[in-house]
Amino acid sequence: MGVILESKDVCKSFGAVTAAENISVQFEKDTVVGLIGTNGAGNATLLKVVSGIGLPSTGTLRFRGQDITYLDAERRVPLGITQVPGGRAVFGTMDVVENLRTFGYTLGRDRKRIEESIELCFEAFPRLKERRTSLAANLSGGEQQMVGLSKALILQPKLLLIDELSLGLAPVIVGQLLEMVRKINDGGTAVVLVEQSVNIALSL
Repeated sequence: MGVILESKDVCKSFGAVTAAENISVQFEKDTVVGLIGTNGAGNATLLKVVSGIGLPSTGTLRFRGQDITYLDAERRVPLGITQVPGGRAVFGTMDVVENLRTFGYTLGRDRKRIEESIELCFEAFPRLKERRTSLAANLSGGEQQMVGLSKALILQPKLLLIDELSLGLAPVIVGQLLEMVRKINDGGTAVVLVEQSVNIALSL
């Protein structure tokens, strides 16, 4: 399959506190990888380092053979790295459509492509079409995660990082979201999923 992302001896510290230490991993193309651990184990920190939200204190990162260690998130998204953060992965003061258009920002001025991508999201998540004019802050937790996961449908990344997809959600909603993650992976996107639930991680 080939390696899509490799970290070597990555550490991330916040002042005197080390949140992630000497992490060396390889993620293969087209696969799904589960990072399982409780809060504070460093999994979410690793995702932030990979996505560029937080740069490593030491160590190196390579994406598709390119050194990205000190690239910020804005420059990693066009390369094909996208993160769905844990909790509320939305802009609460914007409605659903506005959120989705914001995700399409990196597609430039290709409005037709953005609108077509939004319709694709509505096909995947009919509930979002029903709530298209609702403020994201007024959506349920599951609906907000649908909006967040729609980012992958719009940007079609090579590597999708998901932090706590199932947090606080009903099993039936989690099942719908996991099915969409499978479809995204089947489309050629490698997925790294941080989860506290072993059962949910293993189901993927």
